[in-house]
Amino acid sequence: MRIALLLAAALAGAGSTLLGVALADDGVAAPAIASSTTTTTAPLESTGPWWHDPHETLVGPAALILETLAVDNGEALLTYRVEQITTNTSGFVVESEAIPPAAPQDWELVTTSGVYAGSSTRASARQVRIPIDDDFSPDAVTAVRVTRHWLRIPYQYEVEVDAAVGATVALDEGMVLTVEAVLEQAETALFHVDVSHPASAFGATEAADFWVLGSGPNWGPTNIKVGGGYSLTYFAATLPQPVSLSIWTSRWIPFDTVTDVDIGGLQHG
Repeated sequence: MRIALLLAAALAGAGSTLLGVALADDGVAAPAIASSTTTTTAPLESTGPWWHDPHETLVGPAALILETLAVDNGEALLTYRVEQITTNTSGFVVESEAIPPAAPQDWELVTTSGVYAGSSTRASARQVRIPIDDDFSPDAVTAVRVTRHWLRIPYQYEVEVDAAVGATVALDEGMVLTVEAVLEQAETALFHVDVSHPASAFGATEAADFWVLGSGPNWGPTNIKVGGGYSLTYFAATLPQPVSLSIWTSRWIPFDTVTDVDIGGLQHG
């Protein structure tokens, strides 16, 4: 088995060499280049089937698509899209959610003169600003890399809170649920709550990725209240004490891996 693996590795290396020869402009193999020499490679462009765009790059269960690269106020401004690629039971692609299941955070722009690094500010961001110097030019970019991305994992948990105005319960990631109103009527009870979403680091849960449901029998659907918060309906005259709630959200898991991104469709501003 060890011999077979070594032979496979040798053949793979030979295949890479042959490929490099085949791509030479003049059809002649170039001489070997010392490892200390800086070289540039052809821009990465995807081939084969695609989900949303022929120049997409798959990052977990999502397609990352670069859109524009420009210099703005002394920084490189890179815009991009992140599209969900999960299929439904009919085999059709599901349209993008407010927050897709993957998010690039750390980026590198590779140019003929150096490498420039920057980070997106949050999971739902669709642009990244990267510090540059006077030598930078969008036309000199030979590669774009993502060096850290996050994957979103669905997550659900239960909490209990007193059925009283002003009652609070601590949630994950520093969030706090507060009871804003309790309206008990002849046949139903309305239970209004609000949830704080403090500003925090990349990968924190955002309001668009958070939902509160009543846990147990007699609870109806949850509605978003005008001005924020959640309105829950309980189909009985008196609310249980305490109230059990189900929190539906997600957790973001970081991955420190290098992903070469397709730049074939990148427009220079």
